[in-house]
Amino acid sequence: MEQISEEARQALKTIPKVGDVMARLFYNEGYRSVEDLANTDASDLARKAGVGLKTVERIVAAAREMVPQPETTETAPLTDANALALENLPGVAAKTVDLLKSHGFETVADLVNATTEKLVEIPGVGPKKAEKLIASARQQIEQRQDG
Repeated sequence: MEQISEEARQALKTIPKVGDVMARLFYNEGYRSVEDLANTDASDLARKAGVGLKTVERIVAAAREMVPQPETTETAPLTDANALALENLPGVAAKTVDLLKSHGFETVADLVNATTEKLVEIPGVGPKKAEKLIASARQQIEQRQDG
């Protein structure tokens, strides 16, 4: 277990401006890879880790440059999803919408791109609820494509 955590911290240290202390901070907050940092909201990370926002923004930007972005030919659905508000997802209560937004999930696209693992990090969201949220978001996009 200790070897895994050391490997994860070493991976985080490959990001410019991330030394041992910063890597430990990020690791302790649940970030285990460059991809984790690349896929996070900088303001959320700054708040969690107690690090200045500008510093974290630079680190997240550097991590995003390091992570290869998948080529997708279907950009239209996600663009459409950006316009879809979480409030319009069927079966999602206002309290859940507020909870999602407070953790950086602002649009249907954010949910479509989320992983179950990332959503269960939100207090009050378990694996089943996370799967339901992602499925609901995907269904909303499919309906929008068909409509």
